[in-house]
Amino acid sequence: AVDVDPINATVSDFAGAGDTYTFTLTPLAQGAFGAEVGASGFTDGIANQNTASNLLTRTYDSIPPEITGLIADPAEAYADDVVTLNFSVSESPSLAPVVSVNGESAIPGTGSKTGTDFSYTYTITGQDPAGPAIIEILAMDAAGNLGALQDADALTILAPVVPMPISGAYGVGILLALAAANRLRR
Repeated sequence: AVDVDPINATVSDFAGAGDTYTFTLTPLAQGAFGAEVGASGFTDGIANQNTASNLLTRTYDSIPPEITGLIADPAEAYADDVVTLNFSVSESPSLAPVVSVNGESAIPGTGSKTGTDFSYTYTITGQDPAGPAIIEILAMDAAGNLGALQDADALTILAPVVPMPISGAYGVGILLALAAANRLRR
């Protein structure tokens, strides 16, 4: 393994004979890593020395993409309201991000991607509980690293307003009070 020159890597498991050799190249840090064999590092059976190899390079990336800037518009919504979810991913994902609200899928909006900025829509349903909505976003980079965001602050689902029937003498008193208040405002 002495004749294999690693770059940002270590060489291990060097083995082989004749014209076939193998080794494991383990990166030391994020980014480019590689190996090359210098000229005259090996000789064949009749003492011919090798020429310098090409540089073999790869990229090591173990950092997942970061999901930031989640904004729900509107931030408070009732059933049947359509909410737009905007967010950014620190690097271009290999596939479209997966977005859910309270476990239900959101869909990419019109013009849903510009570089690393995304827009999805979600329609609030009667099945969504009132209170903070749980928004989950998953994005995978080209190296297969999975980034995730879970947020319960960006969107609040409001309870429906239920009209209260007014009847009897008490109801008449409320209606008279409301009518008087309306006259005073004019």
